[in-house]
Order: sequence, then structure tokens, then C-alpha cells
Amino acid sequence: MKLEHIGIAVKDLEASNALFKQLFGKRHYKTEEVESEGVKTSFFKTGSSKIELLEASDENSAIAKFIEKRGEGIHHIAFEVKDIHAEMKRLEGEGFRILNKEPKRGADNKLVCFLHPKSANGVLVELCQSVSVKREKVKILLQGQEVRVLKTIHGNYFCLPEIAKIKDISENISSFYRQYFRNPKNLDFFVSWENLNNPHFDNDEYNRLKKTYLSDMKVPNYRQILQKAGGIGFISTAGRYGCTFTHPDIAVHFTSNLDTELYLSLMQELRKL
Repeated sequence: MKLEHIGIAVKDLEASNALFKQLFGKRHYKTEEVESEGVKTSFFKTGSSKIELLEASDENSAIAKFIEKRGEGIHHIAFEVKDIHAEMKRLEGEGFRILNKEPKRGADNKLVCFLHPKSANGVLVELCQSVSVKREKVKILLQGQEVRVLKTIHGNYFCLPEIAKIKDISENISSFYRQYFRNPKNLDFFVSWENLNNPHFDNDEYNRLKKTYLSDMKVPNYRQILQKAGGIGFISTAGRYGCTFTHPDIAVHFTSNLDTELYLSLMQELRKL
């Protein structure tokens, strides 16, 4: 069990986001509404843990009632566990009062449950367990060559190196990648794409990381920087068959730079998926 986040109830999420941005020197990395709980949330990273801001979106929600009774302030402390069902059973056996018979879906892709404050010296304690998102790999034929496709919650992602190899540039693939990913126009495209499609993309963090790389006289790894800033355009998988998978929009952009026929072939396959 380890500290996962501290939840703070606020009246105005937008104003509080601005306040905590000043406090931490960086903006929140994601916002999310949990309709079942009548709450809007945002998250800030603080070392190995997080701060969660909670604004009521329903006047009858627990957060609305908390603020009405106590005002803004710390609402709960959350601890991450590996097996929430086992922990609930263990703590109930220790005499703690569990507010949920079963875990429920919470923000930030978690299963959650709460312990009654009277069981923990007046503190509302949350237990949370991360829910893994299953990714499925399939293959398509692109100009007679197999290309792996990673199915995710954000759509179908295409293995970029396998697309590049179709045009027999595998010997120069490193050079081609460098040219593609370092082209200022392409970088503008990546960042613009994230801002258009990803509400959690952190522009401030992206610019900070980019500046850090340049100040250290290092060649920026823009794919890595984008991912660290909350980007969803690229997914890198490890292992013997690891690959850099890209969102369809970026795969289309890549092939349009590479070869017209390959670009049109990819567009045909996209319509089939």
C-alpha cells in the first residue's frame, strides 16, 4: 500500500487549476468527469504521488455536500493497492468500516472504495487499484507486406518501422527517422495534433523538456518528449518485437511524406478497419 494521491474539494476547478499551476510551476496533466459520482476532476503530478482537485458537477453529489458543510479543503487521502478486493476483506476483518460493498469505477482509470472517516481518525481514506487497459495486436496487408496494428482505447495504431520498410529504405531507416522527426514542420504538426485531439497534453511540460534537452546540448528525442508531456500520438512497446506505433493521423502524415502510392494504400486499409 502506498500513497497515490490527496483529494482536494474545490468550488471552481478552472480557478483552482490556475492556482495550483502557480504553486507547482506546471499545469495539470489531465481532467476527467466521473458522471456517476457527479464530479469533475483534474490531476497534478507531485513527485511519486498526485494531487486530485474535485469540483461538484451535481448539487446532490458527495463533493457538493462536503463543500456546503465544510468548505473547500482536503477531502480524502488515497492509497494504491494491488488487490482492492483482498484489501477490503482484510481491513473489514480488522474492524474498519467499508463504505462500499464492491469497488466502483473512479477517475484516472481506477477501481476505488472508501473507509468511513470514523474508522480512521476522522480521515476519509480511499483505496484504489489501477485497471489495466487491454491492447490487442492485429495485422494488415499493406502493398503485400504485413504491418502490425495495435488496437487501443485511442484507436488503431500502426507500426511505423514496418511501414517504412515497405519502400525498401530499411538500410537508411535511422537516417529517415531523424529527418522526419526533426523537421520543424513535422514537429509543429505533432504538437498541433496533440492540442487538437488530446485535452491532457501539457504544452508547458513539452516546452520545458525540449528546452532542457537543448540546454544540455543533447539532440531532443521528440517522440519521448511528447510522451512525457502526456502525448498520445505515439506508443512505444518494448521487447524483441518492440515497435513505435503511431495514431492513424500520424501514420497517414508519415506515408504522405514517404510515398504517394503507400499513402493511398494506407487510406484504403483505414477504411476497412
